[in-house]
This record gives sequence, C-alpha cells and structure tokens, in this order.
Amino acid sequence: ITWSTPRVLSAGVTANPPAIASRNQEIHVFTTALVDRFPQILWLASSNGGETWKPPKAITHVPSLKENPVGAVGPQGWIHVVWQDNRDNFRGNRREIYYKRYREGAWEPDVRLTYDRENGSSDPTLAVDSGNRVHVIWHDDRDRDPDATAVEGNSIWNIYYKMSPDGGTTWPHNRPGDDYDMRLTSATGDPHPAHTETDLPSLAADAYGGLHAVWQERDLKTEAYRIVYRYFNGTGWEPAMEIGGVPAAHPSIAVDADLRVHVVWSANILGQWDIEYREGRMIPVKPRLSFSP
Repeated sequence: ITWSTPRVLSAGVTANPPAIASRNQEIHVFTTALVDRFPQILWLASSNGGETWKPPKAITHVPSLKENPVGAVGPQGWIHVVWQDNRDNFRGNRREIYYKRYREGAWEPDVRLTYDRENGSSDPTLAVDSGNRVHVIWHDDRDRDPDATAVEGNSIWNIYYKMSPDGGTTWPHNRPGDDYDMRLTSATGDPHPAHTETDLPSLAADAYGGLHAVWQERDLKTEAYRIVYRYFNGTGWEPAMEIGGVPAAHPSIAVDADLRVHVVWSANILGQWDIEYREGRMIPVKPRLSFSP
C-alpha cells in the first residue's frame, strides 16, 4: 500500500474528530464544527476517490450541541448519518439520537430516533445491510438497574437497537413513550447481566444480511472491563459472548467479504495499554461464528 500526501479538508473550520464512510469512488466525511456559535454536523464529500473534495457543508441548522456523528452508505447510494443531540432538553443537556439521509441529491429533514426519559442517549453507530435496512445501536440509561445505581452512584448505561426496514424512510414505532427499541444487554442476551454498565458500541454489516456488534462492559463491583460481541442473523439477535478479557475497552469491529469478523480493542496487559485483535470466522451457508484463541 502507498499513501498520498496528507491534505487539509476543513481549512478555516475548527473541526472535531471525524468519521468516514465510502462506497466505490464516493467518500463521505462527517464532523462537527461551530456555525453561528453552535456545533453543527459538517459534511465533506469526494466523488472521485479523494482526488478532489467539495467544500464543507453544514447539514444541520438547529442551535444545539451535536456530537459523535457516524455515517454509512447503503446499496442504493443513499447516505446515512446519526449523531447525539441535546436540542430537546438544551438546559438539562439530555441527549437524544438523531438521523439524517441524503437521497436524490438532497439532505432530508432530521429525524429523532430516541426518547430516553433519563439522562439521554449517546455514542450512536450505524450500518446498512445488503437489503437496504438501516441498523442503529447506541447506549442510554432508560432501564437503569436500581441496585447497580446504588453501587455506582450514577446512571447505568445499556445498549439499544433500532432498525428501519426501508433504507431510513420509516422507523417503526418511533414515537414518544414507545419502548419499542430493543435492549441488547439483558438478562437473556448478556453473559454478565447484573451490576454492569455497557457503552461505546461498534457495528458492522456483512454481505448476507447479518450484523456484528461489539461494546465494552464494566463490572460496577470489581471495576473490570471486558469486550462483548453479539450477532444478528438476519431475523433475530443471538446470545452475546465475551470475546475480550479484563481489562479491555473501546472496541471497534469490521467484517470482510469472506465473512471474517475483525475486532480490535484497548487491553491493559501487564500494566501497559496495548491494542489487542481477535478474528472470528463464519460459514456462509448458515453463518455461525467461532473466534480465534
């Protein structure tokens, strides 16, 4: 592999950590930057593999705090982005997850995806599968465990999931007071359901309609961190499994065309934080996952 010379894409704009998405020769970068005193989602795009770039464009305009945008490009070429936003409770700084789509040459209106009654929803990530379904996961504290809260003394995060079956056009049961969002960390789906806090998820889609999710989990009694993986087989979520021992945190996941699942995370080995990697292999006919030692 050879690398091009670094170039500045956001000259004159104080941008925050970016996220990137691509499909064929199209590249899309999302970040946040101050526009008229408020953070907005900025979009930078290249249609020729990064040779030339369009000027940064603000795709949101509401005066609120926006953070952690993540983008994806679906099989139809539509662009999808999610982020956390406090526009619905600006003074209390309760954050919710918002979604936006680029289709037929224009960005469509912002769509609110969560209605957390507690402290809000954070750190969203998304993936679009081969059937054009848009999948979003994030963490929030709507179902915090009172016993765990007593141990920790603050809100307890869990991982939640929402899906659009038609490329982001509709989000079933997406309305205030509706708890249709699926909790992925539960007594039946989590290998360590009691007294844990789960956050910072990462998500990837494979070519067979499957989803692969990882997140970090913290034991509130021992302060031990570990990495948990869960697989969506196209129709439902299978039980979660622990794939990273303690202490481990900040995972990221990807899946290649040969259905090999790649996961990296930070691991404290002998008192030093290193990057640890693990690979999982699947059988295409009826996908089942087994991780390398």
